[in-house]
Amino acid sequence: MKSLGARLMVDLRYLRALSRRFRSTLVLAAVIFGLGPLLYQWRYVSPGGERLAYGEALHHVYFLLFGQPSLPYVNDWLVETLNILIPPVSIALVVDGVVRFAYLFFARHKNDKEWVTVVSETMKGHVVVCGAGRV
Repeated sequence: MKSLGARLMVDLRYLRALSRRFRSTLVLAAVIFGLGPLLYQWRYVSPGGERLAYGEALHHVYFLLFGQPSLPYVNDWLVETLNILIPPVSIALVVDGVVRFAYLFFARHKNDKEWVTVVSETMKGHVVVCGAGRV
């Protein structure tokens, strides 16, 4: 039976292998939640003339993830484009990410290719014998 430390190392390597597969998903999430608030902070001016703080812009982008805008309407083409594009893109991103991650995370019980690769990286000092019948 493997020690807890060895098991933890296997799990961490598997998590690293999963993160490589989700690179595009993670980059898109970083763009939405990193660049989105900056664009709101740059272009959004409230009806009272105030500018947004970064935290308030991030809060708005987060609520747009669920299709619930939290800021009053303003007449700016970029702000309205973001208000229209962020909800469907974010929902697709979350659904795609959650479904693929759940499948791959639980695939290790089915001896998925990534899981076998990660486990084989942790093994050392083994000899592979080929063509010797049943060994």
